[in-house]
Amino acid sequence: MFLRNIVKIIEEVFMSTIERIQYLISQTGKPASTIAKESGLKNSIISDLKANRAKSPSADTLIKLALYFNVSADYLLCLIDEPKPLK
Repeated sequence: MFLRNIVKIIEEVFMSTIERIQYLISQTGKPASTIAKESGLKNSIISDLKANRAKSPSADTLIKLALYFNVSADYLLCLIDEPKPLK
């Protein structure tokens, strides 16, 4: 169990922006359509992010995702490693 937690932490630290978003999406257990509706994004944007078809999210998309997942945009952009909640 301990080793799995360490591996999970290491994987999270070395993720790209898209991988971080994909990870957060997968943690919700919600379908893309629900996340899209709740975050105010188009379903196609979430589906493309989930399926690794997105190149790089726009600033607007990053802001909406940061608000939805309650993390900083810096975390999504891999500028910091801790997903600090928004205040």
